[in-house]
Amino acid sequence: MRVYVFHSRKINAFISAASVAVLLFVTVGMFVAAKANRLLPIYSVENSEKLIAITFDAAWDDSGLDEILSVLSDYDARSTVFAVGDWAEKYPDAVKKLVDSGHEIGNHSNKHEHISGMTRDAFMSDLKACNERLTAITGKPVTLYRGAYGEYSNMSVAAVEEAGMYYIQWNCDGLDWKPNYTTDMIVSAALKNVKSGSIMLLHIGAKLTHEALPQILSKLKAEGYRFVTVSELIYKDNYSIDGQGRQIPCAVSDNTNLQK
Repeated sequence: MRVYVFHSRKINAFISAASVAVLLFVTVGMFVAAKANRLLPIYSVENSEKLIAITFDAAWDDSGLDEILSVLSDYDARSTVFAVGDWAEKYPDAVKKLVDSGHEIGNHSNKHEHISGMTRDAFMSDLKACNERLTAITGKPVTLYRGAYGEYSNMSVAAVEEAGMYYIQWNCDGLDWKPNYTTDMIVSAALKNVKSGSIMLLHIGAKLTHEALPQILSKLKAEGYRFVTVSELIYKDNYSIDGQGRQIPCAVSDNTNLQK
């Protein structure tokens, strides 16, 4: 007969190791479950036609707008501008000028406040207030939303969808808001992750955006890209959103994280 002698120190080490393993398994499981249930905005779109949406956030002032509009016109580019309600009320002529030039207006919150501090009711009130301000100026319904500071949560994504709107992020960022960024740095950052179906973020009121924009559009046009609004780029129904926020039509997707 073989006799096994167990030392208490070894037993304790085994129990500790087992406890850590169980804790790790549970933690990973919770993380995977949370990630699977996480609602994502649209960062980009699965598209083979070399389409790209140039978007601008408008929250500061309207400096550089005329130059931006001139460049967009030169490249036959229609953009989408996400305007804060306060900004639109302060610069209604700028909003009208954008719409009259064929550009699209989206909701960028009413007062550019952090979503993380809002209740659902407060968020919905903010969303509605901005929509009403924009519609009063443009005469058109608002169907696109982008959170202030690029923030989102399951609550805000679900609320926007309940309102019949689409939550839009970006996968290409020019970082034109950075005070130390040069024109060349903005161009490089904006083009870094470009692919068909990309959504690019720039800003109205940033110091060098109007200087970087011609280079950005020139390079993209030389590569065969066409510039469309976000509403023209995205799918309106029968789509899924993958783990990177890429919108995929159900016909070519595995229906993972189906949102519409």
